[in-house]
Amino acid sequence: MGTRLGLSTEELLQGVAAVLDFTRRNRILLDRDGQIFSRIWQEGDREIANGYLPLFRGGPKGLKLQRQPGDEAGRITQWIGSRPTSMMQ
Repeated sequence: MGTRLGLSTEELLQGVAAVLDFTRRNRILLDRDGQIFSRIWQEGDREIANGYLPLFRGGPKGLKLQRQPGDEAGRITQWIGSRPTSMMQ
């Protein structure tokens, strides 16, 4: 795969690691069991009050390859945007 993209295996590995790190840092994670990143937490919630989780400002975010016209930019992160400075490009 790396050869087809003109990348070495190490460069491809570093690229995938950077993408995963980007999504982690932006709290774009899937937790099917606890749904920690799929809800809006309040200060009075037990998990927040007891210090199990920090209070995530701004609520959950989703991730798409590319946003659609009706998507709210503050709630949906896209990998490929219309500007050439998009992270994935």
